[in-house]
Amino acid sequence: MKTMITVLLLLNLAREDAWATTNPVVLSPGLIGELVEEARTNSPVLRAAEARVRAAEANSESIPLWENPELLVGGVAAPREMRMEEGDIVVGVEQALPINGKARAARRLAREEGKIAELQNSLEYQNLRKEIAIAAFSLALAEEQLLIARENHHWLQTTVEGMTGKLRAGGGEQVELLRMQAESARALNEIRNGETERDLVRITLSRLLNRSSEAAAPILRLPAPAPELVFNQRLVDLALKFEPQLQVLRATVKRAEAGMERAVAERRPDFSLGLEGRQYSGNGEFQEGAVFLKVSLPFFNQGKLKKGVSRERANIEAAESDLEAYRLRTREEVYFLWTRIDRARREALTYSSEVIPRAEQALESAQGAWHSNQDLFRNVLEARRMLVESRGIYFRAVKEQYQMMAELVLCCGLGDLESLTMILESAKEESN
Repeated sequence: MKTMITVLLLLNLAREDAWATTNPVVLSPGLIGELVEEARTNSPVLRAAEARVRAAEANSESIPLWENPELLVGGVAAPREMRMEEGDIVVGVEQALPINGKARAARRLAREEGKIAELQNSLEYQNLRKEIAIAAFSLALAEEQLLIARENHHWLQTTVEGMTGKLRAGGGEQVELLRMQAESARALNEIRNGETERDLVRITLSRLLNRSSEAAAPILRLPAPAPELVFNQRLVDLALKFEPQLQVLRATVKRAEAGMERAVAERRPDFSLGLEGRQYSGNGEFQEGAVFLKVSLPFFNQGKLKKGVSRERANIEAAESDLEAYRLRTREEVYFLWTRIDRARREALTYSSEVIPRAEQALESAQGAWHSNQDLFRNVLEARRMLVESRGIYFRAVKEQYQMMAELVLCCGLGDLESLTMILESAKEESN
């Protein structure tokens, strides 16, 4: 009877291999790049960011250097002799002169705000790319865990069938069958939970791609562990130069400086040049003309204008402090991510080369001892649990390695995972 159980287990493994070949697609940088390109055209987040860039560009181009001239038309009520002598129809024009730097300061401020909008757009794209990579690897992990759960359930079901037949033939123990039935029920519940988790991650990925959650999708598989990433100072240098949020903060400092320039310009007087002419309405003859220069006197509001300068000075200080704080955080983040990547890689390699093979040997040994009535069945069950748990830990470690690499790619402002690998390999060759 135990021989029959072994045969059933082999047939079950054949069914497991058939599952593994059902339209599987191994995640790769190329596949993630295709998903990112799909999101670039479909994502409403990116469309909104691009619209803000266009709005900022239009705003900077809408600020005039010369104000519209003002036309003055009026009349004079006076005795006829006076009107004949000085004129009673007044026509004039007045033009503000852009010599106080206010228009130039406003234009610079608008341009700096446009640069911030462009960098924010780039940041949104980088964040979306990172989220897509994490969601794709999370979906692949959910598929791997679901496959493990299904394999485990079928193994348990096959064993239950064998034990049931053995018990009906007058052999075996009822307690072992009940224990296996309980384990099978628990494994079935794990399958249901795994399917729910997979569907949830699939919905998340569909949202990022702006596609229907019911659209057909291949079964994703996790790749092998990535090669070792040796820590190099070049990673820190890249992050300090190209990290998207750091670039936004640098632009914020320049925007604050432009705001300071505009606040200083607001304290300057306004100048305008005017022309005025008079003619008599009786015969239309020109009587006299005048040229004048008008200057505003910003004396009464100097206190408030000084407060505006103080406000912008404080904004510059705050922006510079935020930039410095994020620089320090970025240094720490690079080392933290590299540490997580290295730890996850070592864990994945340890489980794939040592833990999982030994768990398989332990299961095989326990089954052999149980078949020959030299050991208890609960040792077989414990060995199976250890193997299932080891496989799950291995796939979680692989997923964490690639997730942290996606975070590091964003932190360094790189294009994709391949760019990160190429840079580190180049740095390694230079060091050798």
